[in-house]
Amino acid sequence: MEFKILFVVKKEILKLDNIEADDNVMLYTIASSESDIRMCMIINEIFRISMSLADDLIVKSVSQNVGFKKYMSDEEFEEEKIVLFINHHPSGKYLFPELKKVDYLLVIKTEVNKGLSEKIKELKNTPGVTAVIRIEPSSTKSFKHLIL
Repeated sequence: MEFKILFVVKKEILKLDNIEADDNVMLYTIASSESDIRMCMIINEIFRISMSLADDLIVKSVSQNVGFKKYMSDEEFEEEKIVLFINHHPSGKYLFPELKKVDYLLVIKTEVNKGLSEKIKELKNTPGVTAVIRIEPSSTKSFKHLIL
């Protein structure tokens, strides 16, 4: 299952497949000093899943294509899908330019929220994690262009 988000930021288009516009999709920003691999390991431990590096999310623009790292769970759970996106690229580009202080974007699609708030609280209290904040699509400029 792929995620689909389509929005334009300075002629850049992002595409992810199958996010549904309902309460089952939660978006969290994460500020952390941890590396992306370490953050993936932390989330794997807290959520008891097995995420690994997946194909990059390609941002297409007129001048260049930029690949942003993403981690996805290997298991195909129908009840829960978790994807971790890296917000910054070594070239200086950002997946969400208005969120430059955010290191990661965590997308959780779940049919049951059983224990989710406790897992997020545990993630917030992890050493090396500065902040974990839930984002509503209407609260961020880039999400206003979200097509689901």
